[in-house]
Amino acid sequence: MAGMVQVSTEKIGLQLESPLKAGSSKTGTSSWNVRGASNKMVRVHCKNLVRIYKPSFFFLFETHTMFNNLKNFWDKLDFHCIGIEEAVGHRGGIWFLSSIANASCVVIDQIDQCITVKVSAGHNKPWMAVGDFNEIVAPDESTGTYFSSHKASLLATTLDDCELFDLKVTSRRYTWYRAVQAGRNLAKRLDRALVNEAWMTMFTEGYSEILSRLHSDHCPILFRCHGSPRVKGSHLFRFQAAWATHPSYKHVISKAWNQEFGGVTERLKMEEALSFYENLFGTTEEVEVDCLGDVPMPTLSTEACARLIDPVSFAEVKSAVFSMSPFKAPGPDGFQAYFFKEYWEIVGTEIWNIVRSTFLGEFLNPSIMKTLIVLIPKIDNPNFYEGFQAY
Repeated sequence: MAGMVQVSTEKIGLQLESPLKAGSSKTGTSSWNVRGASNKMVRVHCKNLVRIYKPSFFFLFETHTMFNNLKNFWDKLDFHCIGIEEAVGHRGGIWFLSSIANASCVVIDQIDQCITVKVSAGHNKPWMAVGDFNEIVAPDESTGTYFSSHKASLLATTLDDCELFDLKVTSRRYTWYRAVQAGRNLAKRLDRALVNEAWMTMFTEGYSEILSRLHSDHCPILFRCHGSPRVKGSHLFRFQAAWATHPSYKHVISKAWNQEFGGVTERLKMEEALSFYENLFGTTEEVEVDCLGDVPMPTLSTEACARLIDPVSFAEVKSAVFSMSPFKAPGPDGFQAYFFKEYWEIVGTEIWNIVRSTFLGEFLNPSIMKTLIVLIPKIDNPNFYEGFQAY
């Protein structure tokens, strides 16, 4: 098992006496195969992980450097070393760090790729094993790769012998990603947190969260002893064009469209992003409209100007809607143009009334103007909005 911090006795383990001795009721532990701890971006990401998640313990694997080279960096983050298995040249390396000043931690054993640490001493002896196990135990823990049932069986048997169980996982499915030739992407759940029954009894709400991949090809993992996993927001509604093939669906649309609905989803607060793009695309400079002097400019005829202020007709609105591509990405309401084309006889009049009243200067519900913005990274692991392309 490459790069594993053992959390208990005999084979695998980290022993904890109680939540208080481990730090606080919100004790958290982070584990990350960094593939080079001295890399500048690794240090940036480690600093962000500490700032955001405030872990009490931090395990780093494949550090590829001596701890003394970065001791000042970790001192500034208020982390001190508990167990160190130094790298051999640019290979290996395990660091077990803690931000708890009075933590009672004892290194029980350490070998080339494994450190066993005892944190306090409890009679129940709860323990955890975390790190990169280099193998998976089930086919659904990988994609794009060959699954070896023999190797999986060996790891599963070892875990059974040690009476260890997978800690509940949230967010991502895989912890390791790699792109290979021909555009093929590989992914596996190589990193995991394993606990015994005593640990689960002591920390009944414990869970692990696979964080976003940063510099390394391994994702950092955050472990929580207390608190429920973060609840993901409800999924946005998306109209499925296939629903229209059901013979009764038109009746469903007609009935639903004529019902009264109230309430508007609370607007998402994204002040930083809004400020960035307002400064990027907006301007406060005055524009001189007569900058071209007396150069003749094209003008509209009186008749054309009159047409601009004519009331918007039903036919004009229908023509505009039907000129739209039917299956383009929908807005926040989840409806593609196909929906409005397919059920125009039901929704058309209301759409026309909204457009007409807007041209007359009447109130327009702001929710109609909402849209979705997707930020596509322009560089690897962007940290600022300048590193994204908005679509």
